[in-house]
Amino acid sequence: MKKIVRKIHLVIGLTTGLIFFLVSLSGALLSFTEEALNIVNRDYLYVPEQNLPRAKVEDVVANYEKAYPRENIFLINTYTQHNRTYDFFSAVKSGKKDDKGNDIFEGYKMVYANPYTSQIIRVDKGTLETIIILVQLHVNLFAGKTGNYIIKISTIIFLFELIAGLYLWWPRTENARRTAFKIKREGGRKRFNYDLHRTLGFYTSAVLLVLTITGLIMAWPFLKGPLVNSLGGKAELLEQESPPQPPRQFDKSDYSYNKIFDRLCADRPSARQITFFLPESDTITVINGSTGVRPSFLNFETGTYFQFNRYTGEPTGGDDLTYYQRNAEVSASLLLIHMGFWGGITTKILTFICGIIGASLPITGFLIWQGRRKKERRLSSTNSPD
Repeated sequence: MKKIVRKIHLVIGLTTGLIFFLVSLSGALLSFTEEALNIVNRDYLYVPEQNLPRAKVEDVVANYEKAYPRENIFLINTYTQHNRTYDFFSAVKSGKKDDKGNDIFEGYKMVYANPYTSQIIRVDKGTLETIIILVQLHVNLFAGKTGNYIIKISTIIFLFELIAGLYLWWPRTENARRTAFKIKREGGRKRFNYDLHRTLGFYTSAVLLVLTITGLIMAWPFLKGPLVNSLGGKAELLEQESPPQPPRQFDKSDYSYNKIFDRLCADRPSARQITFFLPESDTITVINGSTGVRPSFLNFETGTYFQFNRYTGEPTGGDDLTYYQRNAEVSASLLLIHMGFWGGITTKILTFICGIIGASLPITGFLIWQGRRKKERRLSSTNSPD
């Protein structure tokens, strides 16, 4: 059995090793997306505090659209800390469509605006675009729907590889246990590489299994659906982005974002960040977004959902709103665990280290195979007749 598992482990590792390397490396780097953005733009996160009212969200959007008329703004982050700048990201339409007919965007920018004057004070043109590139590499290898399907299948294979690796590593004798948990440096280059693959793979296996399993659940609806239902959500609503919208009212202007901000601050006193999803067209008749208890770049994915009538400011969403919120909470929890965001900087560092080690496993595994192959060739040539 062990020989069979080793052979399968080897063949699968050699055929999918490059994918495992790219997914693990990109995932490790994505653990620090928020820190990367904040470091690059550290001089624009805050402005000197002033005794002035909060700038209107609508004015911030208008100022940016005037300066960059081709840009599409997706969302805007506001904060309860008065001198924290508004931030949002934008991009331009590439003129291409994805498999579902949605616009494909390019040139992503992170933008910062003065919370008192609504003036744009910073347009970061490179950092967010780099993050988007890493996300695309991680989820579809830059190959769209086909690449995403390859990643989904590969994730199942990764799970088997990890389990098979643990099975092969598991020490079955007292002598094996004495060497299984440490890296032997004095045994030569080949021994050192073997221990790197075996021992580091063991120490990171628990985290890598969690990352792989959460990735599988997020990728495959037949896994995510039952989980959502078991946790109080509704699986059939997963494919719908938001609850039904109220009818359009042509005789009314838009309700103020700032009034909704004030209401949310009163209703959710623990909130420190309020993210508004800007409507893409006039056919959208709700103002929706999420609130977060800790300022985070991922608040738009992991915050607590809200939805209001675009014209009256009244809560909307109907009876299914509770299910949408629960579905969003489950999805957010999976994403937080998968990216290592759930426990602050400690789990981010742990996820990063395990991701880097995970990326090294195909390399060390290939070197082990290459070394054994050379040894077999050498023995074969030695034993061959003259």
